[in-house]
Parts: sequence; C-alpha cells; structure tokens
Amino acid sequence: MSERVEHSEAATPLPPEVEEGTQQPCPPPAQLAKRSRRKRMLLGLLVLLPLVVVLGGFGVDRLLHRGQVLRGVTLSGRSLAGLDGPAVDEAVVELERRLNGSNLVVRVRRFEVQLEPAQLAFELDRQATRNLVLSAGRRGGWHVQLWWWLARFRSAESLQAVGVLDKTKLDALIDNWQPNAIDDLPFEGAIVVEEGKPRAQPPRRGWLIDRAGATVALLQGLVRESRQAVVVPLIERAPVRGASAVQQALRKAEQLLSSPVVLTWQDPGEPQPLPQSDEAKARKGAKRVAPKAKKKAPSAELTTLRFSISVQALGAALRSRLVDKPVPTLAIYFDSKAIEPALKDVRARVEAKPMDARFLVGKRDKVSIVQSRKGRLLDAAKIAEALVVAASTTQREAVLPVENGAEPALNTEQAKLLNIKGLVSRFTTRHPCCRPRVENIHRIADLIDGVLLKPGDTFSVNQHVGRRTAAKGFKPAPTIVEGEMKDTIGGGISQFATTLFNAAFHGGYDIVERAPHSFYFRRYPVGHEATLSFPHPDLVIRNDTEAGLLIRCVYSNTSIMVKLYGDNGGRKVRRRVSRVSNVVKPPIEYIADPELDPEEEKVKEKGQSGWTVHVARIIKYPDGTTKKQRRKVVYQPRVRRVRVHPCKIPHGEDGYTGDPCPEPEEEEDADAAKEAASDHEPQHSEG
Repeated sequence: MSERVEHSEAATPLPPEVEEGTQQPCPPPAQLAKRSRRKRMLLGLLVLLPLVVVLGGFGVDRLLHRGQVLRGVTLSGRSLAGLDGPAVDEAVVELERRLNGSNLVVRVRRFEVQLEPAQLAFELDRQATRNLVLSAGRRGGWHVQLWWWLARFRSAESLQAVGVLDKTKLDALIDNWQPNAIDDLPFEGAIVVEEGKPRAQPPRRGWLIDRAGATVALLQGLVRESRQAVVVPLIERAPVRGASAVQQALRKAEQLLSSPVVLTWQDPGEPQPLPQSDEAKARKGAKRVAPKAKKKAPSAELTTLRFSISVQALGAALRSRLVDKPVPTLAIYFDSKAIEPALKDVRARVEAKPMDARFLVGKRDKVSIVQSRKGRLLDAAKIAEALVVAASTTQREAVLPVENGAEPALNTEQAKLLNIKGLVSRFTTRHPCCRPRVENIHRIADLIDGVLLKPGDTFSVNQHVGRRTAAKGFKPAPTIVEGEMKDTIGGGISQFATTLFNAAFHGGYDIVERAPHSFYFRRYPVGHEATLSFPHPDLVIRNDTEAGLLIRCVYSNTSIMVKLYGDNGGRKVRRRVSRVSNVVKPPIEYIADPELDPEEEKVKEKGQSGWTVHVARIIKYPDGTTKKQRRKVVYQPRVRRVRVHPCKIPHGEDGYTGDPCPEPEEEEDADAAKEAASDHEPQHSEG
C-alpha cells in the first residue's frame, strides 16, 4: 500500500539555502537543548537587567549620601538633600528662628487671639529633628528602603520639625482663654448671699478646652512655617458634685449666718516702750537727751476683751469653693480680705507692731542702743478660720488668734553685733540762710537721717530718696542744667551730697559713684564735692568695714553737717590737692543795649575761669598698708555776660552790626564861653 503525500501550496516554503527536491537533516537533540538554554538565559537577562540597574542605582545613591540627608527629603517645605549633620543643625537653628518670628492665630469658638511662640517658651527639639531628617529613608529592611527610594522619584518626603513647649505656661494661657471664650463652662454649684440670706446655685454640665488636644494642635501649628489658624478642641464635662452636695453646703451656710460671732482675747497690758529723743530738735543741733523710761506695773488680773462680728459682716465675707480632698465637696468659708473691714476696731485695740532696735546718739557722740520690742499682730486668714469654728458651735464664740512675739526687722542682739562704737567722721558745709535751696537741703537730710548700713551694704542717695518732687516736700531752686543755672524741683541738694561725700571720704569708706560739679563753687573744697540729679549722677557709698555704719544729719539755718558712726578699723585718711593747671578764661557773651553809652559797659554775670586739679585720697590701715586713690577734676569756665552798646560788639560775635560808634559831642569850656559872651557885649551895646 503506497503512502499518499499531499502537497499544499500553502505549506511553509523551504529555506533558500535548501535546494528544491533535496531533504535537510534535523539538528541533533543536544544542539536543540543548547539553543533552548540560550533563549532562557537571554530572557532571564532581559528580566534581571532593570532590577540590576535599580539596585545598582539604589546602592550608588546610598553610597554617595553616606552620612548625609537622602534625596527628596524636605523639612517644613525646604529641601535638605545632601546636607551632613552640622549643616542640618544649622538648618534647624535657622528654621527655629523663622518659626519664632511670626505669631500664630488661635481660635476657641469665636474667641481669637494672636499667640507669640515665646509665650509658650516654644523651641525645636534640635537633636530629635536632626535624627528625624538624617534617618528618613533609612528605617526598615532593605526592601522597605528601596521602595522609599523609588517613591522619591514621584514625590518628596515632607517632614515637620519636632517642637516642645512649656506645659505650665500653656495651662496658664488656657486658664485665661476659657472664661473669655466659653460662656457655658461646667458649673460646680455655689452658695451666694442675697439680702443677707444664703442661696444655692445648682451645678450644670459645660464645655472646657481639651488640654491634651490643645497641646497637639498648637505644636502642629507652631512647627509649620505656613502659619494657619489653629482651632483648639473642646471637651464636654459634667460637674464633679451633684445637687445634694450643694444643698448640704447651703445648710452649712445657714448655720454660719444664724447669729453674730464673738471673738474673745485676754489683754495682758500694753508693754511700755522706751521713750525716744526729739529727733526734729536733734537735727537742728539741739542736744540729744534720752529721758528715763517709766515702767508700768504689771496688772494683777488680765482684762478679757470681747469682739462681736455681725451677721451682716459675716454674710459679706461668706464664700464657697470646690475642695477635692478627701472627697469632692463644696466648702463654705469666710474670705479674709472681705472680713477685713470688720476687724478695724479689733486691730486698733489688740495689735502692737514690732519695734526695731535703734541707735541713740547722746552727749559727746556717745552711741547707745534703744532695745527692740516684739510685736503682737493679727492674721486675717487665721481670724477667718476662727470665725468658721466659732459659728459652727452652739456658743458661737472662739478665742481671737493673736500672733504674739512678732520679731522686729532688727532686734537688740543684732544691733549689738553691728559694733557701732562711735563717731568715725563728720563734715560741715555752710550756706546763706532762708533760701528755697536750704529747705531742699533740710528735706533730703530728714529723709536720710538714721540710715543704717550693715557690713557690705551699698547706699545710693537716688535709690533711697527717689525722684525729687513737690509731693515729697521739695521746692524749686537753682540747678545747673546743661551749663546754665535754672530753677528745678529739689535744686540745691548737691550741697548735701557734697557734705555726705566728704564725711564718707574722711571716714575711709568706699566711694562707689560720685560726680563733681561742672562749675566750681567757693563753698565746697576744691576737687572734693559731689553733684546730684535723677537718676544720674548719683552718690553711692559702700560700707566696706566689719561694723555697721549709721548716718546722722544735723542742720541749722546756715549749715548742714553729716556724721558717720561705726568703726572703720582704725583707718587714717589724708587728702591731697594739686596746684591748679590748664586755666581757661571765661568766654564773654555780649548783650546789645542801645541805651548804653558806647564807652560804658555793665556786667550782668561775672563769669568764672575753668581749670584742672588732681586730687588724691591716701588711706593708711593699722597693719601699715596704704591705698592711694587719684582723680582728675576738670571745672568748666562760666560765661561772663556783659551789656554793651551794639557798636561795641566785636566782629564774629552774635549781635555784631558793623556800625561805627557815634562821635561824642564836644563840650565848650565854661571860661571860654564867658569870654565869648564878654566880647559880644560891647558890640551889642554899640549897635
């Protein structure tokens, strides 16, 4: 049976290299397998090549950015790619500066406020922000980091800085915002007094600022450079107590206001203070004599005083408040400030203020100590507590709480330890009587008399006296103002400053600040004087000894004396003044006066030359050491003012006209006139 092979023209044509009518042999299986492997390898390479390129690019990028911020990382919208650690730190500092330079709008309901970052002590956590930026894209496994790296070709990694704020300051701001922004705050109930009777106000639910949510919202707003208004979240809260607690408090209030309360106190008798010397007379130079103290015999029986506090006064002071411990409750109490008006009579009869120890100067500058005395004081807060206790009892009485033995600021023992032995130095300056400046000198002397400096203390005249005003008793008087004498309040007190300065100078005390006058005044020692103005120049001295320093002032109508008492440790002071040098003649100011004769001039102000002088203080200490202090003092010349005819004003001076002076009229000699008259008489007669 023969095979039938059908040929179709549509069959696949033979390759050109195979001739028609010839048969091509099939490749061996090994060759076919080899070709198949090549195809698979090629296909695998085509698949792996992109992955290799991606991984290679990823690896190269990481290698190039080792220790640097990765590509595509931004902080607050600004690219930090390629920056190393120090550069990132600088960028964070600059960002913090920008963030603190603009305010943030904060809204609580309809309430809106401009918040300065400094109000919350806002700042960036620089280390945390640095770590956040440098670790971006480096967290997780390699495949996570790879996907992060690929995603940066499409969009950047936008990071926000890490901010911190002061929680205490935020709480204080929230406490301020809440009553202004929220009109339906939670109400815990209260007891109020209306028309003398207590009334209950029941509790109710309300809204508060969510403090935790506010912290998060504000931090998110503060770390963004694009300042957008921050809406603070609220939280609803129920009252802590119920209506029953308020009713219980109401019953307590009714009990407290049921009738007056009596406070009792046993009067031990007033301690007799030692009499004081007449300080006013002493400052005017009178002798200081301490009269003998009269002792009061102690009372055999104590007197009991009773003070009644009316229901009206109690009602005006009654308050309620929430107390959390031991359990939340509404406490009823009396407000210490509101009860104060009812204590006026009580204080007047019971209190005795502490008396400081004082230094008394007697004959021959002998210093003695007037003993201190403990006081007796009332504390309104303790009295308010005693009223609650008394009003809670059936007797409605309680003992008045009195603080006995209140310590003075300077007791006798402390005064003794100051070791003020006697007069160290004194200085006197004189002045004409009865001028306004004298009143100012006496006034500042009164204000400073009795000042006590402990060892190491510094005393400033301006700080102690303050600005000189009419309310303090100072008068207008001449003062040097920008080189001219003008009337100002307190003029003339530089004479007191000069007197105090010289007393401290000769006592060997430390002169911290002192300024001489710009002009010299004859009533003061050359180079050793001081001027005052407010707040500067000032006179400041320091007690650099181991003993106290007492300043006493004694004055009369024509002099002021300052005495310093203490113990300077035996210091000896010498003063040296150099010869006058660099003398400058006073400039002349011409004042035009057409009424004057050209040959006449009138001196309005004499003026004064200026000069320079060098002064020194040599302090010799008991151990033989010395300290020399030098200073150059320059006195400016004072203008000489002269009234002259305008024609006499020199060229270049104000008022110069250039007009010549008028010629003086010639006066005929009296004898010549007589001769002329006699010569004319005959001719006249003859005619």
